[in-house]
Amino acid sequence: MALFGVFGDAARLYVLLWRHSLPAAALAIGAVWAAEAALDQVEGLLAAIVGLTALLLALAAPMLVQGMLIELVEDVHEGRRATETLVVARRTLNRVPSLVGASIIYFFGVAFGLVLLIVPGLIAAARWCLMPPLIVLENRDVGEARARSSGLVTGKTGRVLLIVIVLGALEYGLPTAVYERDIVYYGVTTLVTPYVAHVLSALYYRLTDPERSVIAPRHGSLGSAWDEHALEDARSRT
Repeated sequence: MALFGVFGDAARLYVLLWRHSLPAAALAIGAVWAAEAALDQVEGLLAAIVGLTALLLALAAPMLVQGMLIELVEDVHEGRRATETLVVARRTLNRVPSLVGASIIYFFGVAFGLVLLIVPGLIAAARWCLMPPLIVLENRDVGEARARSSGLVTGKTGRVLLIVIVLGALEYGLPTAVYERDIVYYGVTTLVTPYVAHVLSALYYRLTDPERSVIAPRHGSLGSAWDEHALEDARSRT
């Protein structure tokens, strides 16, 4: 199974879905940026309120975007026209708590494993990486998603770990290279975030539905998954 093809799949998904994925990421990350910037301008009780708001946004906003993009990729995988962003956002909102919980468990599980013996942390990083798509697409709770993710990745841990390491370098290394948390930092983060989510979605489909292409053939030649006329033309050829 050519798991490393997920990077090419994600690039094609990026092109298909950029019209809505980039604005969604920009709004979410911009909200976090605005809250963090406001924190420097206030004091006392107001600072505590703004700080709590910034923390909640930092936890929830990226998870909302990730969940939305996972649902949009499902449309592309099934050959459907991509659902409108507001509809996807409403559908994803009730999964945000589970996605945040999965993110926290993933972070502390990997960190604890790395501190103890390094290898357990690396194994956890690979085997638990599919929790977000499993929560969104299979409606699983955090515990079920963790167990199912581990089962899907077992036997392919080394290859998946390499993918996760590359994603970590993109998601955290590339924005950090900007050095300062200014508008350029958040701009780079906005560009990178959808790609990372698309890689995880592509990996999910390559493991759960290996007989089918991640991107339905009718979407293969489209410039956008929102191009209704091109989609109808592609359907007529299949």
